[in-house]
Amino acid sequence: MLGALRYNLAHPHFDQTSVSTYNDQQRSLVVEGVVVGEPDVRDAYTNLRVEADKLITTDQPTRTVKGPVLVQPPPFTDFRYGDRVRAEGKLQTPANTGDFDYREYLARQDVYSIMSRPRVTTLACDQGFVPLGWLYAFKARAKSVIAQILPEPQASLLTGILLGDDSGIPKSVQDTFRTTGTSHVIAISGYNVMIPVWLASQSSVIGHQRTVTTRWKDNRRSVSASDQRLHGLTSAFSACTGSPRLGAPGRCRHSPPNPQSCARS
Repeated sequence: MLGALRYNLAHPHFDQTSVSTYNDQQRSLVVEGVVVGEPDVRDAYTNLRVEADKLITTDQPTRTVKGPVLVQPPPFTDFRYGDRVRAEGKLQTPANTGDFDYREYLARQDVYSIMSRPRVTTLACDQGFVPLGWLYAFKARAKSVIAQILPEPQASLLTGILLGDDSGIPKSVQDTFRTTGTSHVIAISGYNVMIPVWLASQSSVIGHQRTVTTRWKDNRRSVSASDQRLHGLTSAFSACTGSPRLGAPGRCRHSPPNPQSCARS
């Protein structure tokens, strides 16, 4: 009984509102949705995790759909978290490459549809969860500053250690870390910096502890100001280094679409 229940929960169930139901058709489709994760720039393409909500075909009315699509436009295109985009191309089921089970890898992230080399346009900006957008902007700024003050490969290495982005680290350097058994140094997470963040909270940078008193339904409770700062720093670093809860499907609170074009700075 429990085994059958676990099987049903582990395997997705698609219906007419699931975007993956329309995979592997011979014709091109148009998908609209919001970018709910940080764009992942590769050599040949950029990975955009798009939470789809509309599906458009030439001979049928627009359908309301749901589910994530891995959209892969060409690299070095200016797409950001929170962009509402329209992607036109063939919706496909992910295919395995060699011995790597790419389909299962994406399925563990609830992604069952992929659109390679589509034509993508931005319809609106800032349609995601605003604080998360700020954190991604902070991460991009931090990467830019590191690149300005350090040469390569030191800049990419520091970016990998501090921000969890190892995409710029040369393969030779990654191989050296693997050979010496120190790859874990790069694969740092927000939890790994709890101790230095705690130490920082005790330093003069954070300052002495103050008590903030708040009132809620006639009950008074005291909240430590330094604890609030510590929680904020930890949450920000976890988001920047890739917290699994952030940017996941269904966790993005969308604002009403903005018909105006995006102004990039």
